[in-house]
Amino acid sequence: MRKRLLLLILILTICSTALALPVYRLAPLTIQIKSSTTTVAGTAVKVPGTALAGRESVALYNVTNATETVWCGGSDVSSANGFPLTSSAPAITIDLDDSVDVYCISDGTSTDVRSLEVK
Repeated sequence: MRKRLLLLILILTICSTALALPVYRLAPLTIQIKSSTTTVAGTAVKVPGTALAGRESVALYNVTNATETVWCGGSDVSSANGFPLTSSAPAITIDLDDSVDVYCISDGTSTDVRSLEVK
């Protein structure tokens, strides 16, 4: 009975440890970084205008977040369906390749959105 209990404790310890292990990226993003500024207004525009070839990730930042909200999403983005970049959450990072375009829109006021792409 004691051996079974010890075996059960050992199995539970191994399983709980395995589930809590962090995930590490084996190949760091060291090839290239590209930063851009895109002005958005009342019509959805691609941010950045041209994607970095081979991109693996893009970060977006609403420069005028203190006074303006920017909404991001697909080509049909609007204030009703977009992901908001506001004063309390002015940035987002998305893992996506260069075949996927991100669009942003504002309420019509010209607003700068900075992007940082890496591969």
